[in-house]
Amino acid sequence: MAQRGLFRRAIEAARIEAGRGSAIGRPCGYCRETAEAIFVRLCGGEALSAICRDPQMPAASTVYAWLAREPQFAEAYRLAREVQADALAAEGWELAKAATPDTAFLAKVRLEHLRWYAAKLGPRTWGGLKATSPAEPPEMTVMCMRRFSLEVDARGWKRVVSWYPDPETRTPVMEEPGPWIPPSDGEATARRLKALEEDPEAAERRRAGWNAAPSDPEGWT
Repeated sequence: MAQRGLFRRAIEAARIEAGRGSAIGRPCGYCRETAEAIFVRLCGGEALSAICRDPQMPAASTVYAWLAREPQFAEAYRLAREVQADALAAEGWELAKAATPDTAFLAKVRLEHLRWYAAKLGPRTWGGLKATSPAEPPEMTVMCMRRFSLEVDARGWKRVVSWYPDPETRTPVMEEPGPWIPPSDGEATARRLKALEEDPEAAERRRAGWNAAPSDPEGWT
């Protein structure tokens, strides 16, 4: 067993010396310390591809998965890229100052690439995008919908009653009801006919052809 432990440690040391890192494997779950290390190395000008080639760092696929799932890491990554863009702009300025008539063409080629790369890394500062303030949330509009209903009393008179929600408590509040309105002639006639249909004696009189005036005070129709 002791020999196996020595052999395992020798293999581990050989892997590290060869630049292959630990046999445990690269980190895949989100780690704040690793994310901060990536941020520091990005701000130092190191490309993400070079960082991900480090055996102690997560693979590029893992980093992009973190960017999609972790908003804080995504914001830190954006800031690091802006820092890289500013460093490239400063490097371009030094390159332009050091240009001579003999190196002007080469300096122009390098400056064009630096300008393009800086615009990709920091589009709001060095690209065509303009910095904008965060959009304000839309103002909430409260709509109060009234509810109307029709009340009918024993006489057949009707009135309209309405409710509206209180803007503060959202509880229904009854408004002042409208005036009572008597039924129209057609409604009174329909009500009298219905009453006659429900009266067996009145139905028998209709079948017998007796056209005498009924006893109801509203008269016969």
